[in-house]
Amino acid sequence: MNIYGIHGTQGVAAPRRAEMLKRETGVETKSNVAQRDEMQISAQQAEAAQSANAAAFNASEIRLDLVNRIRSEIAAGTYYSDEKFEIALGRMFDSFE
Repeated sequence: MNIYGIHGTQGVAAPRRAEMLKRETGVETKSNVAQRDEMQISAQQAEAAQSANAAAFNASEIRLDLVNRIRSEIAAGTYYSDEKFEIALGRMFDSFE
């Protein structure tokens, strides 16, 4: 007498090949081939997207006027103040709530 336990000899889910499942059930299985998403847009939408992309690419996110002002304030010793420190501490503690 052989006792294999509650799950049989192969465990809970024995590995089965897709061809065997198709043959036994007659149901087509999904393949592992990657699917591709497609989207159709008009020429006007494509032009608008291209224009927005070019504008974003050419835009500078660095505000040189602000950077230069802060650099000069740091050099002069006027950038750091008790008021700014208190504001920073308040924001830091508020972020923990």
